Amino acid sequence: MKLCYFDDNVNFGDALNATIFPTLLADFFDEDPSVSFFGIGSLFGLPLLENSSAVRKIIFSTGYGKYGVKPRLDSSYEIMCVRGPLTAEYLGLDKSMAVADGALLLSHFSFPSYKKTYAFSYMPHWESETRFDWAGLCEQAGYHYISPMWHKDRILEEILKSEVIITEAMHGAIVADTLRVPWIPVKGYKNISEFKWQDWTQSIQTTYNPVQMPPLYSEVKEAEKIIQVKTKGMLGDMATQYLAKAFVSYQKNFKWKETLKQFADIKNTKPSLSQNGVVTSLADELRDRLEKVKSKYTTILS
Repeated sequence: MKLCYFDDNVNFGDALNATIFPTLLADFFDEDPSVSFFGIGSLFGLPLLENSSAVRKIIFSTGYGKYGVKPRLDSSYEIMCVRGPLTAEYLGLDKSMAVADGALLLSHFSFPSYKKTYAFSYMPHWESETRFDWAGLCEQAGYHYISPMWHKDRILEEILKSEVIITEAMHGAIVADTLRVPWIPVKGYKNISEFKWQDWTQSIQTTYNPVQMPPLYSEVKEAEKIIQVKTKGMLGDMATQYLAKAFVSYQKNFKWKETLKQFADIKNTKPSLSQNGVVTSLADELRDRLEKVKSKYTTILS
């Protein structure tokens, strides 16, 4: 059985697959793709899952992100559970298939008791980090910065050392909540999927009310992409580059101070944290369903 997830990028949530499932299903996976296990991630509708030639596709806590092609479920799918009620509803599944994101299984792991070193830590979405100098803004706002592109083990440690996590990255919030660290969601760019966030927050009986931030750009290349989309590519390369440089300069010289105050005020927002019993119950249910996979396929694949 092959463990399948996006392992060619730096997405923290995707990287958690390699920590959680090989640990809880020790000596279970190999590179035989005929039976494939799809875990954490918004994989429905994307090529990794939709184009898989596996004879059996085991779906475990996977979600839908409302992008890609319309998912097509056939007899090759064995759905153990999905991320939340919105994914289940969209796919026409029974409500019982909606459990929670597989990252909640981290509550079954043991972590060191780190000293709380940071009052507030900020973690952007990994795409947002490529667009703006969030680390520099955090330094001025007095927040500790957590890069979503760091190694997953370092991110886990930094979350545990934080009293509150301010995050645009959904798995920053999922892991924080699982490890009992209060979190404040923020949203600065249109690519942040509210559907995904609501899918997860509904599963843990909380709500998604992000602090809205303006979309900021300090990287000319990223600003060029936005201008090309806005102008539908009608401008030439030189004009696009000129406008991008002017836009970045404007944000740096005029928007920085305004945004800094707004950003620094986020710490006054009441943080979220699901009830202890909810996380425990959901994590136990995930573990039970994982054991069913282990029991069934240990026999079949042996």
